[in-house]
Amino acid sequence: RTSRRRRLAVLGQEGQARHVRGWNNMEDALSALDQVLASASPLDTDLLATIVRVACICIDERSPTENLAQGLKWVRVALSLEPRDPHALLLEARALDRLDQRFATASPQRLGLAIARLKEVIRSGVEPYCAEARALLHQATASELLPSDSLRARHLRRLKEFVANEQAAVQRKGDSPIKEMKGMTLKGLGLKGEDGEVSVLEALAKLRAGEGIPLTKPKAKKLEAFLRLVDDRPEPPSRAFLDEYAASRRSLGCLSLVSWNAKMLNVTDQRDEDWLAAAAEKARNIGARACAPDVQADLVCIQEAPGPQLAARGGAGAREAVSKAVLPNTLRACMQECAGAAAGPARQYHCVCVDVHCLVRDPMHPAGVDEGEQHVFCYDAHALRLVRPPYELPPSAADRAAGSGFHRAPALCEFEVRKPESSLCGARLLVATVHLKSGGEEPTVAE
Repeated sequence: RTSRRRRLAVLGQEGQARHVRGWNNMEDALSALDQVLASASPLDTDLLATIVRVACICIDERSPTENLAQGLKWVRVALSLEPRDPHALLLEARALDRLDQRFATASPQRLGLAIARLKEVIRSGVEPYCAEARALLHQATASELLPSDSLRARHLRRLKEFVANEQAAVQRKGDSPIKEMKGMTLKGLGLKGEDGEVSVLEALAKLRAGEGIPLTKPKAKKLEAFLRLVDDRPEPPSRAFLDEYAASRRSLGCLSLVSWNAKMLNVTDQRDEDWLAAAAEKARNIGARACAPDVQADLVCIQEAPGPQLAARGGAGAREAVSKAVLPNTLRACMQECAGAAAGPARQYHCVCVDVHCLVRDPMHPAGVDEGEQHVFCYDAHALRLVRPPYELPPSAADRAAGSGFHRAPALCEFEVRKPESSLCGARLLVATVHLKSGGEEPTVAE
């Protein structure tokens, strides 16, 4: 078995030598991957070496967080091709380690798996990966002498939040009995049995089957967080991320345009104190869906974003949502983050907005009050170049002469298609977004 692993490692290194010469950035690496995928029957060693190199660039210590997350997905594709590849095992541990250092409090990483992977690399005997694994693991250092920011030290420190004896937890992992968990009993979990006889794994299995307290409760979440820290079982092998990537490259010549009515123009749409959080949540939900592998939006158009009506008649929260452009700014940031973590081409999102006015006169507002909204265009600058910022479509000459016009004008925005793979490359693209109503009052609500 050991000789087989070493032979695979050597083959992988030879594949890298053939395919990696001249690779200095992600664009070169993905281009090489495209070439391998385009061949009629790519050799597993060629595909493995190329994917490992893509992951290596993602997991570089200078990489932004979204690249690290993407690199972790590429590593797991590589491990689905060869579960014992020492370079891929090392990269998985390195990615988990760096993600934990960056935002462990928000999203604890699987440090137990990272440590187990490093030990696998050391057992493989393949250099130079063994040397780096030993350095990351501080293999020759006693636990009490570990540097405070080292992987093992952070792992033990996190475990102390859950158990009194962290060394025992490292050995027992999910088999640790409930009685060793701080502030935890089976009774508190709504389960029956002896605290010293039921393990964390067994208790969680019962909770997931619907017994005891809901999984959303703090104690259930605490059990899951502990298991995430100690569990060293690898993720199930999957090539899904590679399949998503291949599908995205096949669709590079297409343009994906999507549209939403955000329903956030009226002061009555939210309580005033909820406007900031609601606008941000709406933007995150739209952004995550627009960047999904089956959508991969080049342009997102939004109607009824917070705009003139809130600025004119809203409370402090509503006005702040408009003045700080919470919805478009959060949308752009979310789409950039989601695009970085998903398989697909590089993206660079920008947002441009326009106020669509709607002057309403009534006995309370004889001079008129603006009941308008904002329209948002969030576009990928790699796919589209902004030619003319968004603007309201003016009424026709006849309507202007008659003193009438749009109740709510369409918003127009002009782009040039930049995708070299597209047959539309170089063409002008005129996009109009329209806020339509079915008639108002009950018919509108019903529809």
